Amino acid sequence: MLARRLLLAALVGLPTAPNRPRSQATDAPAPTAHERPPSADGDTIPHPSGGAPPCDVARRIDPARAPCLSAHERARLVRVSDPLLDAAAEASLDPALLLAVAFVESRFDPRARGPRGARGLLQIMPRTGRAVARALGRRYRPLDPRTNAAVGAHLLRRLLDRFGRTDLALVAYNRGPAAAVRAARAGVGPRAHRYVDRVLTARSCLAAALVCPRAPNPLPPPAARGPDDPK
Repeated sequence: MLARRLLLAALVGLPTAPNRPRSQATDAPAPTAHERPPSADGDTIPHPSGGAPPCDVARRIDPARAPCLSAHERARLVRVSDPLLDAAAEASLDPALLLAVAFVESRFDPRARGPRGARGLLQIMPRTGRAVARALGRRYRPLDPRTNAAVGAHLLRRLLDRFGRTDLALVAYNRGPAAAVRAARAGVGPRAHRYVDRVLTARSCLAAALVCPRAPNPLPPPAARGPDDPK
């Protein structure tokens, strides 16, 4: 669920705490799996194959095409899809990945509150959220979907750029950058592996719900001939 204190330290230079609390997303049930689980040795987990092609900039979503969601989760997704898709485009993120993190972290509930203080769609800790929002020139409002989505997308983008692997970036988002460094050396541990697996399984499902923009027609339609036009 997190962008915890260690994540804040890596991004904005604050002192770190010796121990990191466990993500609340770890106990959430997984959506229906549509892909082979990632390997336990920490290898890079590929983008799900088959199904809908990747969508770099999604314009809208069609929740009916996401069978992993309940009717209640589909209704929530409709209400928060614009902030999430806009944040993904602004941060140059795979929109299905950001949707998947929001699903695993909060089930698309913009008012979700974790027992350790994480808040909102992407379950941002208050101190992290304030620091990142300030860096983005935003007022930090954790339960505002647009603010929370922008902060979470920025954090995830920074982690992807730092670690260069989706699985390690997700480990860092869930358990902190130090855990991702250890996973890069020794492999992803079982607890973090379950979180990564849930997010990537959700991404496989949610990618089918993305509606990509149409490619523009390269040629205009032919004009109708008038009675006096030359043949």
